[in-house]
Amino acid sequence: MQYTLSVPSDSVRSIPDPFTRGSKTYYVLLSVRDVPHDLDMGPDPRIPKPKTPVVKRIQESLRRWDGRFHLLNRGITISARSVDYDPKTAKLVLDIPNDDPRYGIIDGGHTFHSIKSVVVEDSESMPARDEADQRVRLEIMLGVEEHLLDIAQARNYSMSLKTFSLENKKGSFEWLIKALGDKAKLVRFSENDPEPVLVLEILQMLTCVNPTRFSDNDHPVDAYRNAAKCLDWSLEPGDRWGYRKLARVAVDVCELYDYIRYRWPDLYNAPDETGERGKYGKTIEANRRKRGRKSVATYHFIGKEGRYPVEKGLAFPVLAGFRALLIPGPDDSFQWTTDPRLFFDAHGKRLVDTVMTASDNRNGDPHLVGRDESVYAAVYSEVRRWYLEDELKKRR
Repeated sequence: MQYTLSVPSDSVRSIPDPFTRGSKTYYVLLSVRDVPHDLDMGPDPRIPKPKTPVVKRIQESLRRWDGRFHLLNRGITISARSVDYDPKTAKLVLDIPNDDPRYGIIDGGHTFHSIKSVVVEDSESMPARDEADQRVRLEIMLGVEEHLLDIAQARNYSMSLKTFSLENKKGSFEWLIKALGDKAKLVRFSENDPEPVLVLEILQMLTCVNPTRFSDNDHPVDAYRNAAKCLDWSLEPGDRWGYRKLARVAVDVCELYDYIRYRWPDLYNAPDETGERGKYGKTIEANRRKRGRKSVATYHFIGKEGRYPVEKGLAFPVLAGFRALLIPGPDDSFQWTTDPRLFFDAHGKRLVDTVMTASDNRNGDPHLVGRDESVYAAVYSEVRRWYLEDELKKRR
């Protein structure tokens, strides 16, 4: 079957394969509105499940209509019989026989399904094309018929999608499942499981508070910006970075992270030392996310829902500050020097204000806050300071 796609000349490139004669790859940025809805799934070994968390996350990203989808998604890889592009008409003709299993989608079936469903379901509510758009990366491969099996397996067992699922099968997370107890039922340890919280997120939280991996002067920015590193560190032979030493406090850390986000708006709105109150509902941070707000404002580990989303980039520096309250116990496992939630009740207003001030200086962008080591350092210093102040008061 032939598909004719409208693609500007600056959004298409072709590269011949240097080792396989007759093989070529086209790289295309295509509006999601123009993705054909009847592409064949022939070479893709994973048939997408329509209501999985993976699909839901992709759909949420699409529905933001912020022009970033092609940056956040790996796109769709296609095996085609032929491609012809005319730069004068800006038309790309794609030939994909629908009766030959060698042609069609190799990788990106969940992305394809998500695009199709969102474009169909939101056809009347989508913003005008000239106001907002989302694009998807297409990687169209020609002359790779004899390599399809290897390509499909390699793409579908990539690090970003499969490593934690494979590690779960190997039993690598048994210590964490045991540590979480009943809370483990909230965690998704395999790619297509239905549970709401991904195990990588748990490892990111534990990385935030890990005193073995991060010292007083070295702050866990990578906990926010690189989940794959957190996974790698947790899998180091011999527990080199002490993740298992956090088993005793693992549930506390998960609940604390949710508690921080749940209480964030109220603490921001509470009067400061001058009596002035904040208005979190009117901040850029509270209104930046137009879609997917409910999923961000659902706090599974404490069983509550918030009114406003509190992004990970804001909450992680605060969670990381509580690293200052962990010390080795008698059995070398970490334990709290004080109840972390009571400490946050007492000093959370100052910590929230510290992060929100930093966010104001970064145009209200939580992503920039979460990647800024100086914010982590400031919050960590505040936690240590107020803990020491509390101890001095007790002694007096």
